[in-house]
Amino acid sequence: MGILRSPARSDSIGSPAVLRREVRQIGLILFAISIGPALFVLKSDFALAMSQGYFALYQRESATGAAAGPQVIAVMLPTALAFLLAGAKPTRLSQYGPLCLLGLYVGAYLLMGYRGTAIATAASTAWVFDTTVKRIPRILLAGAVVAAVLAVPVVRELRHLSDGQQLDVDTVKRVWISIENPMSSTVSEMGGSLGALVYTIQLVPEPWPHEYGSTYLYALSTVFPNVFWDVHPSIAHSPSARLIQEIDPVTANAGGGLGYSCIAEAFLNFGWFGAPIALGLIGFGMGRLTRWLDASGDPARIAAAAAALTSIIIFARGESAGVVRSLVWYSIIPYYLVNSGRKFAQAGYTKWLSGLRPGRGNPIGLAPDSRAATPGYLNLRGQ
Repeated sequence: MGILRSPARSDSIGSPAVLRREVRQIGLILFAISIGPALFVLKSDFALAMSQGYFALYQRESATGAAAGPQVIAVMLPTALAFLLAGAKPTRLSQYGPLCLLGLYVGAYLLMGYRGTAIATAASTAWVFDTTVKRIPRILLAGAVVAAVLAVPVVRELRHLSDGQQLDVDTVKRVWISIENPMSSTVSEMGGSLGALVYTIQLVPEPWPHEYGSTYLYALSTVFPNVFWDVHPSIAHSPSARLIQEIDPVTANAGGGLGYSCIAEAFLNFGWFGAPIALGLIGFGMGRLTRWLDASGDPARIAAAAAALTSIIIFARGESAGVVRSLVWYSIIPYYLVNSGRKFAQAGYTKWLSGLRPGRGNPIGLAPDSRAATPGYLNLRGQ
């Protein structure tokens, strides 16, 4: 819906180059930091998924502490590319380079079986491109949505394969033919996501007591990296891990899961009466984010919102612990860095103007207090 609506498109396309500069600079810094770890993690994950299948990614020993550093930094790559795309110069390389890299990233994650991450990243990328670079024909967007819906069941079947069969054309054709109705299969699988909610309702308040907001507090702890604990508190108290261990210990021990639901988590915490209030507050926050975007065509806001959008989309079938760190580390902090850069640049420009005096190295006689009326002066905050 965010892609099709594109609320700030007319304001942000063609934004002054000075507004895009700091966005692009932060994107380049994040790209330089994340590209190495991202390539390392993608290479190892891709090789493991192709040789042993998708579930092997969950059956390996989880890295903690400093050992998890490359994985944490690698997740920053889509954010870096989103900022580069939003802050792109009006050149093909600057505009289409990040887009192509994001396309490769999405393709790799689809082949590994990470459907949610791939589709959410593709959606946020399309929105940034449509909003800041060039309007995407709506017929093309509609076709992409249909293609994504049809691809979901195919990827679901392919990710169970191993020994590189996922890349075999004949195997892909055979899997496609075996799915009688891909559209209904996708819709049916979406309905299956209600399983987490149904099980939670059956287990709460007996034998599981209400959490009264504790899962959201543990989610806030994900802002801090796991350098103090053997197992991060958010993982140790994960409702999705607890649920699969309760209803299917065999699958849980094999590294599998049922997923979860933002509705189920709200019910787990507050029950029938409190869950609507909690979800209403979450919806209010989403509305405020939309109004924040509508108020300005600032490419920094669009890039930050795109980085947040990826985790927010997955939140529908996940839990809050999977959202908070992404919002803070990969959306709020980069946006703050862009604004800090703008304020620093504006302060330097103001200091330069204040040093001008009529008749002293100032051939046009510009008075220090006339800068606000000067056509060349631009508010670098983009507010």
